[in-house]
Amino acid sequence: MRTFFIIQSCITLAGGIVFPFYVLLLHEAGSSALIFGGLYAIFTVSSAIAFIGTNQLVQHFSYRLLLVVSNLCSGVALFWLTTVDTLAQLAFVQVVLGAAFALPKNLEKIILAEHTAPENRITKISHYHASMSAVLAVSVLGTGWLVDTFSINILFYCGSFVYLIAALYSLRLKI
Repeated sequence: MRTFFIIQSCITLAGGIVFPFYVLLLHEAGSSALIFGGLYAIFTVSSAIAFIGTNQLVQHFSYRLLLVVSNLCSGVALFWLTTVDTLAQLAFVQVVLGAAFALPKNLEKIILAEHTAPENRITKISHYHASMSAVLAVSVLGTGWLVDTFSINILFYCGSFVYLIAALYSLRLKI
């Protein structure tokens, strides 16, 4: 479970670094709130489809492979996000990110349920989520420093790099 915790910490850290600027990027990409809403809706619909599809994926592939693929996709998509120059490209990145972000969230719930004993499951999961919240807090504080020091593109590169670290740690997962 230690490797899984590191993977999820990386995912939380990367999300905390890029999310506020990701939303700003979406807002700035369009000329109206309708375009912003549409782009965000593409993300949420692809996430919803990925949540439903996870059931089929876990029956055919290992958790490790699914985490490697989702983290690689997130890392590459965030890197690519810095070069996107059309709404069509941005919409495609939204589909990739929506699916890639949903898969580890769903796997997190499955793995936590499968690898905690029923008698202490609530306590273990509560401590796990408290730890993830602490990682997110550190991420947000660190991002404040980074945004004062570097460009927003650097933040996306940092997030991409952290997702790639999560992918490498996912290779070590023995679940």
